[in-house]
Amino acid sequence: YRSNNDEDSEDAPQQSKLKRTLGLLDVIFYGVGCSVGAGIYSLVGIGAHLAGPSIAISFLLCGLACCFTSLAYAEFAARVPLAGSAYTFTYITFGELFGWLVGWNLTLGYAVSAAVVARSWSEYVVGFLGGIPLFQNNATFMLYISWLSKFPLEIIGPDYSCCPLSIFIIGLCTLILITGVKESTRFNTIMTLLNLSILAFVLLSGIGSGSIRAENLQPIFPEGISGMARG
Repeated sequence: YRSNNDEDSEDAPQQSKLKRTLGLLDVIFYGVGCSVGAGIYSLVGIGAHLAGPSIAISFLLCGLACCFTSLAYAEFAARVPLAGSAYTFTYITFGELFGWLVGWNLTLGYAVSAAVVARSWSEYVVGFLGGIPLFQNNATFMLYISWLSKFPLEIIGPDYSCCPLSIFIIGLCTLILITGVKESTRFNTIMTLLNLSILAFVLLSGIGSGSIRAENLQPIFPEGISGMARG
C-alpha cells in the first residue's frame, strides 16, 4: 500500500542526516555576514560613482529587498524543512531540471563573488603595504609587493597576469570551511562582528569629526533615478 504522501516523499530530495550544530545566534550572524559582507568595501566606491550621494538611498532599498528575501526564505523553510536552500525549494516546486539549474547558478554565483572579493582584498593589502614608508624606499621590495596582486604571466603573453594573494585568500577560506561547520561558523561570527565594528567606527568617526558637509550632498541625484537604481 502506497499513499500519495509516499510518492511525494520519494520525489522530494532526501532529508539531510547531518548533525545540527548551529544555534540561533549562529544562523543570525551567518545571515548578517551574507548581507553585509566584504563586498561593501570593494563595491561601495563603484556604487557611489554611479549614484553619487543617492548611494545612501540605494543601500536603503537593498536593505529592504534583503528583508523581503529573508521573509520569503523563512516561509520556504517553514513549508519545506529540508537542507538545500533555493535548490530544494525549486526542486520540489518546479522539478529536477530547474532545481539542477538553480543549484549550478548558486555555485557559479558564489564562485564569482568569492573571486571578486578575494581580488579586492589583495588590492587593499597591496595598497596598505605599499603605503608603509619603510617599504617605499626599497624598489625591489615594492616590486615584490606589486606581484602579490599582479604577477606577470609572460609565458602566456605580455598582457596576462594573475593574483597570487587572492589565490592564497581563497585557499585559506577553503581550509577554514572544511575544518567543520561549527568552526567555520565561529570564524564567520568573529569576522561579522569585526566587520560591523569597522563600519560603526567609520560612521561614528565621520559624524564626530565634522567632515560631513551638506554641500557635498548636492545634487543628491546627479545621474537621476536610473543612477540611483544602478548604484
